[in-house]
Amino acid sequence: MCFALFTVAAVETVHSFSTAKTNATYQTVFASVTSGIGSIIGNSTEGLIIDYFNTAFLYFILFLFCSVSAVCYGAFHISSRKYSHPVEQSV
Repeated sequence: MCFALFTVAAVETVHSFSTAKTNATYQTVFASVTSGIGSIIGNSTEGLIIDYFNTAFLYFILFLFCSVSAVCYGAFHISSRKYSHPVEQSV
């Protein structure tokens, strides 16, 4: 709850410091400082995918990423159980 209120207040504060011409730049700098450059690149890429293709294609790509991640996690989990040694407990 606190983070949501902070974000709303911060966006409004940044907006109050900017002019009509600089608002987008100030909001982008705020987003890069608080959320990181990865979210900006990801959101821009998703926007381009939606512009050139459609939303269904974006969700299909996200489904593929999630599926590959789940398979990799499963493979890692199985391989770590196969090669793990029980920990001996000292009394």
